[in-house]
Amino acid sequence: MKEKFDIINKYIDERYHKAIDLDSHIELDLGFDSLDIVEFMNFLNETFGINLVEQDFVENKTISAIIKLVNEKAGKFVEKVDKNENLKKIIESDSDVKLPKDARYAKFLRVILGPFFRFYFKYKCIDKENIKDGAGIIVGNHQSYLDGFMVNNVFTTKEMNDNYYIATALHFKSKTMKYLANHGNIILVDANRNLKNTLQAAAKVLKNNKKLIIFPEGARTRDGQLHEFKKTFAILAKDLNVPIYPFVLKGAYEAFPYNKKFPKRNNVSVQFLERIEPNNKTVEELVEETK
Repeated sequence: MKEKFDIINKYIDERYHKAIDLDSHIELDLGFDSLDIVEFMNFLNETFGINLVEQDFVENKTISAIIKLVNEKAGKFVEKVDKNENLKKIIESDSDVKLPKDARYAKFLRVILGPFFRFYFKYKCIDKENIKDGAGIIVGNHQSYLDGFMVNNVFTTKEMNDNYYIATALHFKSKTMKYLANHGNIILVDANRNLKNTLQAAAKVLKNNKKLIIFPEGARTRDGQLHEFKKTFAILAKDLNVPIYPFVLKGAYEAFPYNKKFPKRNNVSVQFLERIEPNNKTVEELVEETK
């Protein structure tokens, strides 16, 4: 066990600069998100010559449980600790993963909700001209349940065809909701399965010269404060060399906080900031600059 622990410890130290012990929980202690789990899984598979799948991490979340799982499946292995190579392979690999069919649902909601937003929230968009044609990742803070609809509302019908959203599959479980996602250009993220496909779908959008829209906090704010950004968007931007377009939502939390069932009237705006080019910046630098 010690030999495998040392290799995993080296990987986590180089990748996350965190110390671990056998009881460390990959989510609670290390803060792993869905993307981290995919990368960690691929590292383990390549390093130990095994074939773990995403589902293996549903019940095995401590370092000791993961090492036990590796021992059950491991054959001969060689030490390979490259903190970027595994994820880079997933992003850059050719994939036949299917994207959502179209954006008809998003267009329909824009027609319905646009007048409501303008009247009820005095909703306005600032500096949209900062967004240029071509591939890019549009990234912003997540204040309310309506954020996706509000951001969607600033784009033209033509632009909607080229915009894809990343959303958690937890909100799209029914057949109806899955249909709406498939016709709303929404790529669903399931934390327990198909994570690699999700990442490849996101990369495919950018390779096709289109745009991704992501709320990197991963969930709506509970207290109105900006929370930690997950790094998925920065890794995609760096590996595929596409710009990041940050935006700031203001007033949405006050209008529709997490614990309310209906929004109240409040001025809401979305402002698009100057784009950020990946250039020679690290993933961490891109995340900090975007925030």
